[in-house]
Amino acid sequence: MLKKMDIKKSKKVVSNPGRYFIVFVLISFAAFVCVGCGGGGGGGGASGQTTGTISGTVRDYGNDGIIVGVDVSVDQSSFTSDNGGWYSIAGIQPGEKTILAEAPGYYPFTGTVTVESGELLDYTVRLISTDAATVEGTVSDSGSGVPVADVTVAIGDLRGITDAAGTYSIAGVPVGSGTQTITGTRPQYEFYSSTVPVASGITATRDFTMNPVVQATGACSGVVTSSTTGSPVQGASVRFIPSDPQYQSQVIEVSTGADGSYSVILVADRDYELKCLKDGYFTAAYSSGSVGDGGAETQDIEMVPTSWGEFPGLPFDQWGQ
Repeated sequence: MLKKMDIKKSKKVVSNPGRYFIVFVLISFAAFVCVGCGGGGGGGGASGQTTGTISGTVRDYGNDGIIVGVDVSVDQSSFTSDNGGWYSIAGIQPGEKTILAEAPGYYPFTGTVTVESGELLDYTVRLISTDAATVEGTVSDSGSGVPVADVTVAIGDLRGITDAAGTYSIAGVPVGSGTQTITGTRPQYEFYSSTVPVASGITATRDFTMNPVVQATGACSGVVTSSTTGSPVQGASVRFIPSDPQYQSQVIEVSTGADGSYSVILVADRDYELKCLKDGYFTAAYSSGSVGDGGAETQDIEMVPTSWGEFPGLPFDQWGQ
């Protein structure tokens, strides 16, 4: 009986192939459409993307105080900052977005951010008061008159950095009593401080010069000779290497003349290691030494020829002694 039933069922399938083929095609198509839908991840659509959120506080550019009631908008969504100056805009599609903010008594604000899929982006909006002033100008070297780059110009907590042309600009300067203190700082220059008059909505120009730090110096000179013949060594490289790591890029190097002599100017009271190099000679090296302000040290150097044979060792003595 089982065998007969199997045969009948088999014959029935073979006798109607078209119907089952159509059912197979329909099932396959439905599966294909389902896969194309992207499955889970609500709100993502066919691409599977999710939206992002931008939130933060709105503050005064000049005094960093919070600002209440500012309309902040991104795309078609907006939010009014609450009593804590806080705002939050959700449902933002991924990509580069423009943030707009407006409030009475402040200049309109425009900022650009990039929102990633599913990102919660913290962004502080800083508005410049229409009562605030702007201070700009150029900083130059008092000796040469050339522009000085990388000067930090400060008015209160506000900062500006001079560019290659020595120019800076600081916006949002509180007017206060009508006068603000302005400072300038940069390594290798003396600290600058002065005052600048400011008025509501006005751009004040303050150019100023900075004095280079004048470093005390001393001199060191000597003659390099061969330890075997006593004859001068011409073209030897005499190097003074600062012992302090923060100055080690400021190596001072000179070459000896035909008479084996050399002469250098060094920063006073700064320790230097001394090395002397020349092809055909072992390197002569000395531990740290220094020169005083306006001082003049003499340091003769003897170099051992490599033809001498076995290296006799470095004379790790202090130079200038």
